[in-house]
Amino acid sequence: MATKTPNLGLTKPAPDDFYDIGVMNENMDKIDAGVKEASLRVGDMVLSKRTSLGDKFLAANGAKVDTLTYPELAEVLPSSGWGIRTVSVGSTQTWSMAYNRANNFHVVNGYDNTSQACLWYTDDPRNGTWKKVIPWVGVTSYGRCKTIWDGTHYCTIIYYQSGNQSIACYATSLDGPWTTYTISLMGTSTPTYLQYLGGYYIIVDQNSVYYCTDFTNNSWTKVSNRASRPLGYDGTYFYTTYSSRVYYGTTPALSETGQSIPKANFGCSAIAKRGNRYYLMSLYDSGGYYASAGYWTDNLATAWTESNWSVYHTSTRILMYDPVDDYFMYPYDHSETAYIAYAKNPDSSPPGAGSINVTSMASGVKSWQLTDYEYVPRANDGRLYFCFVYNGNMITLFSSKVTGDTMTLPSVNVNGANCFIKVKS
Repeated sequence: MATKTPNLGLTKPAPDDFYDIGVMNENMDKIDAGVKEASLRVGDMVLSKRTSLGDKFLAANGAKVDTLTYPELAEVLPSSGWGIRTVSVGSTQTWSMAYNRANNFHVVNGYDNTSQACLWYTDDPRNGTWKKVIPWVGVTSYGRCKTIWDGTHYCTIIYYQSGNQSIACYATSLDGPWTTYTISLMGTSTPTYLQYLGGYYIIVDQNSVYYCTDFTNNSWTKVSNRASRPLGYDGTYFYTTYSSRVYYGTTPALSETGQSIPKANFGCSAIAKRGNRYYLMSLYDSGGYYASAGYWTDNLATAWTESNWSVYHTSTRILMYDPVDDYFMYPYDHSETAYIAYAKNPDSSPPGAGSINVTSMASGVKSWQLTDYEYVPRANDGRLYFCFVYNGNMITLFSSKVTGDTMTLPSVNVNGANCFIKVKS
């Protein structure tokens, strides 16, 4: 009895079978088709009357596909957008959200629909399961500060709204048990940022900076009129205030006052740094609507130079630098769409001399939803991550590079035939 080969399905006559030229021709046709398929390279396209050519081909129908799923195709097709993962978290609050990577976990601070302060964490924000944690049991509470990992403890700050108290929470595991204490020094101030820099734990609110060297010990020092945006550290501590002033110093006390930013009547972003140069974005009123201007300096004690980078938008908080792709990135919103502006040289001067690119990240996002966009720079998988909570859903945006993480397949229509693109070798 004749048998079939496992790959091409060629007919193998039995020893007692008669020669059949039809079987031979059929075998030759299959070999010819197999050689043709093997000769095709990833990115090549073919026409066929079939509706499928197997898992190595996709229909050329204009669909979007993930670069991680088809890495060979990613070398041929340009990426065109960010991946999006949506998870229901039972909360409609966005402005209190903070996102961070702590000890290889992605952690979101916020509060649920019962106003209970919560953490959600996962080891894989693309496909993993988010777990909910309540570090401190109370009502009308929220967690806006990021959860950090100091090498020994997970640390976060929760604001107890009803009691006008800031609660420090720490644990050796995200699942607890959590130890808490009230930071009485903060009074009714609302903490907005928690960082661990240069051996100091640092809390920032709208009016002050608070710092200590032991998070487990309630021994904070307060520095007034030093607040608004997260601190940076390169041996010197530096940051911007809502009043458009730059402060810096060898300790979080920030003893030195830098220059003010001219176009910044609505404040500045956090400071990013590349090499020895500092960068920020300002927010100002430009004839009845918000606009942002870029600034840079090589010395925090000297005046800042306005750059070419100008973006019209309705919010500003973060400017970040990604050393992997050598891009500066700045998320913003416009007409209910989230965008990210990016440039390699935002320090070109005078204005207009550099190259600025803009790509859409997510549509249907209203302006106030972007005020607490948070950024995870290059997580364990080498990706960029942003996260926000919107209409009861946690939305994670991810990309292997700033230009995007999805590819758009070609769209080809041929009468009487189907078009396919090879996506795997």
